[in-house]
Amino acid sequence: MSKIGFSLLCSALFLGLAGCSDDDDYPREGGSRPEPPSGTLELSWSIDGRTDSTVCEEVGAVAFAVELYDEGYFVGDLYVPCEDFTTSQDLYVDDYLARSTLVDEDGFAVFRRVVEDFFDITEGEVTRLVMDFPSGAAPVTPPAPDAGAPVPDAGEPATDAGLTSDDLPAAPDAAAPDAGA
Repeated sequence: MSKIGFSLLCSALFLGLAGCSDDDDYPREGGSRPEPPSGTLELSWSIDGRTDSTVCEEVGAVAFAVELYDEGYFVGDLYVPCEDFTTSQDLYVDDYLARSTLVDEDGFAVFRRVVEDFFDITEGEVTRLVMDFPSGAAPVTPPAPDAGAPVPDAGEPATDAGLTSDDLPAAPDAAAPDAGA
């Protein structure tokens, strides 16, 4: 093959490859992948059916917290001021699990109640989840160290757990055959 023929062949191959690699859907400068289809999750909550800020103060809640899972994998979380009583988030199309509760200023759950919801996000649609937390639910605070102990009368001296030294068991006798056993 002549030198000119070889150059023409190489030029034709180069132009052909350049034409194949040109992708109009993803331009080299400033292009991005298309966004996956998505929908909107709208969350609203209340406390005993009430949605005024005073009820949040009454129960000690400063925020509504929700964790989102997709097939068991953590997707994200939202913390919204309690008194907002509504929020929304765009999510890609799929089925999810949401775990939500009300939290105090340290981020700890105010109640033992955690709401779990399974839901689907559909393209272009709004999925609404509505939660009502009971204000009388058992608080999460740990019991006091002497919880369940009798409370001493006003005239009785207070000792550990309301017991006096007369109520404590006697120390084992060292001379006894099974002492310390």
